[in-house]
Amino acid sequence: MRNNLIISNCPRLTHLNKLNSSLIIKGYEYEDISYKHDQFQSITYAITSRNLISFIYKKEKLEKSCQDISPYKLINIKGIWYLAALDEGKLKTFSFSLISNVMVSDTTFKRKSSIEEKIESNEGVWLSDEKITLTLQVSSEVSKYFKRRKLVPAQVIEKEMEDGGILISSTVSHTNQILPIVKYWIPHLKIITPSNLQKEIENQLSSYLEQN
Repeated sequence: MRNNLIISNCPRLTHLNKLNSSLIIKGYEYEDISYKHDQFQSITYAITSRNLISFIYKKEKLEKSCQDISPYKLINIKGIWYLAALDEGKLKTFSFSLISNVMVSDTTFKRKSSIEEKIESNEGVWLSDEKITLTLQVSSEVSKYFKRRKLVPAQVIEKEMEDGGILISSTVSHTNQILPIVKYWIPHLKIITPSNLQKEIENQLSSYLEQN
């Protein structure tokens, strides 16, 4: 398994359980990060040793110098690696492939159990201290799928309707966690609250239809 290869290539780590405490893996495919092996190793070392790090983060055509970052976890979601870390007291995720020039500081930081719990419980890459709670209506044609398993983040069935449909609630950290799902299930899934999100979807669909 490629995960074992990554583990075996971390000579600074003397215990397997230390490495496991630094990683969260969701999914079975992995992006090729072999060309960034040294930086992956440096971040993993900093996580287990609780050292602050600095790096250059290049997103699109912009480069940002990130200083005194507290690294908490390297997370693999659907094959893509992310770094969950505190930046100036705010919990953020960084795409690992966009990180370069990693420097591990001698300065250490104190890990917060509340931050670790938030990272562990999160269902996606979007991490934020602010949460958005939504109410969604599911039509009777597809309600069985939502009853069978949770298809939206933090799904809770709030009410079963007389026509066989259901009302569900969802809590997300970013609208990108829910909007693609709603679009996939159109016309059987609709956002009731906040209503501006449903309006946003309808405007996007109208623009698409006008262009095509």
